[in-house]
Amino acid sequence: METGKEKALFVFAAVGCIADIIAIIFLFINANISIAFLVLTIIILVFLIIFLCWRYIERCNFIKFIEYLFDNPTHNFNLLPKICLELDKYKEVNNLKVISLTVKYTYNMSELDFSSITKNSEINYTDIIEYDFTAENEKIPSEFVCYLGNMYAENCTSEISQKHGIQNEYELVPPPRYTDEIYVNSAIQKYSWQFKKENITKGNQFPFSFKLKCQEKTKENSSDTIIFYPKQYAKRLEKVKFDISFVSDKKILNKVQLFKVWKDGKDFKHTPISESLPVDNNFSVTIQPDSVKYEAYYFRIYWRIIDDI
Repeated sequence: METGKEKALFVFAAVGCIADIIAIIFLFINANISIAFLVLTIIILVFLIIFLCWRYIERCNFIKFIEYLFDNPTHNFNLLPKICLELDKYKEVNNLKVISLTVKYTYNMSELDFSSITKNSEINYTDIIEYDFTAENEKIPSEFVCYLGNMYAENCTSEISQKHGIQNEYELVPPPRYTDEIYVNSAIQKYSWQFKKENITKGNQFPFSFKLKCQEKTKENSSDTIIFYPKQYAKRLEKVKFDISFVSDKKILNKVQLFKVWKDGKDFKHTPISESLPVDNNFSVTIQPDSVKYEAYYFRIYWRIIDDI
């Protein structure tokens, strides 16, 4: 991390502003400049110093957030901090005010043959994630951008589709372009598509959705981690509902835990939000995230296909 460089830039900028103020005061004394001009100049410089201090504090908070995600005593992340760094590097935050978002995770295990599954068997299933947004219909950007794990890596069968405005049917989104058209196992990849003006109505709300579909492999008794970073989707995000569903005739979903990573005073911490021991294969929870602050959420999902021997 470039903590030392950030501090040095801040110190040099602050010293420069103070030096300018002193120079202006001496200039006023020697050249008899009008008081109004002097006061205006000092006010501008004071606001500049305040802005630099705010930027410095924000930068420190971001660096501490990334460091905490990579290394903490509770749960170390790999994908999430890389997404945060990509967003910070390219500054591609979607300029949208989202009123509500529903995220539905569907683990489709309806095709499993339970009679052939043994302890520690490898199973194949379909994973579908659907994002349904309702945003304020004002200043809609021409493009929606989302940074995700690379779904088009080698030996991975996946697809992404989207619809927006008056569209009723999903349409496939082309895979990202790579140098020389070679698909690589990149940890993070940018996915984007156009918001077409002809699909945007004049109402107060602008609906849009996208869907990810992946073929997954895992163990018969296993767990999954789902991460959610509010800044990844919109400039403002008021309410998010999560629906987790396992499609199967057999009860598979065993337990769901939800945690929040956030800044409490000077330090970041993990806070448990909820734990569910579902009686069926479904789980739902609603949160009110703060997309301005550096915070993230993650689920721990546990399933069991066969009972322990």
